[in-house]
Amino acid sequence: MADPELMILDEPCGGLDIFAREYFLHMVEGLTKERNMGVIYVTHHTEEILPFFNKAALMKDGALTATGDLKKVFTKTCLSDFFEVPTDVLWTKNHFFINLNLNFEQNSFFL
Repeated sequence: MADPELMILDEPCGGLDIFAREYFLHMVEGLTKERNMGVIYVTHHTEEILPFFNKAALMKDGALTATGDLKKVFTKTCLSDFFEVPTDVLWTKNHFFINLNLNFEQNSFFL
């Protein structure tokens, strides 16, 4: 346990404020580089996925719907298909964000 080859983190930032989240994520990044360690990171929050993660998988209803490089999986087309609504993707230096283009007036699911 003192020198693991793989770290598995399941929703590790749940309940953290934005500063603690950023500190934690960059600490994980530093550990993975320093120790040449792999990470499996499970989250529902895309803003937690930093560029040092190089692969991604999307799961829906217990099945994988997309896998591959971050820039392949987190595209407007892939995420629009996944969420079943038009989706925009914004990549920044340290994070990426998604915006679901929900039309609440036309979609009775949300009413």
